[in-house]
Amino acid sequence: MVRAGARIVLAMSLLALGGCTRKTEPSASAQQDSGTQQPEFTAGDAVVVEAARATFFEAVVRRPGKTRLQVDEPDAGAPREVDAVNVYAIDPRNSGAGLAAGSFAICRVAPRTWTGCRLESRTGDKLSVSDENGQKIEVDASSVLKPTAVTELNLRQSFEQALKRKAFLDGVREAGRPQTTKGWAARPGDHVLVASGNAYAAGRVQKIRKGQVLVVLDGEGKDPRAFSRAEVFPQPPFVFTPTIGSYVCVRPAPGDALWPVVRIEAASEGKVTISDAQGRRRTADLRDLIPLGK
Repeated sequence: MVRAGARIVLAMSLLALGGCTRKTEPSASAQQDSGTQQPEFTAGDAVVVEAARATFFEAVVRRPGKTRLQVDEPDAGAPREVDAVNVYAIDPRNSGAGLAAGSFAICRVAPRTWTGCRLESRTGDKLSVSDENGQKIEVDASSVLKPTAVTELNLRQSFEQALKRKAFLDGVREAGRPQTTKGWAARPGDHVLVASGNAYAAGRVQKIRKGQVLVVLDGEGKDPRAFSRAEVFPQPPFVFTPTIGSYVCVRPAPGDALWPVVRIEAASEGKVTISDAQGRRRTADLRDLIPLGK
């Protein structure tokens, strides 16, 4: 009987131990905060998908799933497979109605068009938001989706990058055009640059006619295009002393057609470190640069 009693006590002890060490399931709110539980979708649901960092499109669920969904994107042709963690239900319960000024969100700025936005102010159900380029838009609270922590970080980084890109392009406009030596004028046979948006295209002068410079652009065949003398600039080398923070035009990498404008970040012994509008850095030879100026 003693042995039987001991076995009973041991069994009860093991049961108590198991009860004390049993893992409890996290609550629904805790799962959502940690990103481990995703909303459930059904076929036909209207959703917004974060296709890339801070880039969104509207779609309709074709085939639901716990981790992967198949969605139909309007005018995109074939259905698309996406991760469930990147999908938002277009639902009033997921709206950004409770967001405070300064919060990042996903906004519908036109029919079926969604973009990252930042809440500027609120008047009732009307929200004033701005996109990453600083453009302000008025939207209804129902047209705003609250992002997850990951998407919020993506939006914050995208807005910061856009601000830096704008500052860079403003600096390019202030810097002017590629410099020329005193008395320089384009002549037939010269290798030159001509403006093309925020960059420059390379070419060779074919002839000068009636005050215009006829240039055969690289990669555009043999037919020349006409430019005024003020639109044509010499290619490097150009003798100058590099200055940190100044803007220059640089010879492109092999295979690239346009000469981009970049900013000098450092210089040493004929080499310079340059950065572009996206903040990407690389090293270039001083002889491949021509400074911008007015």
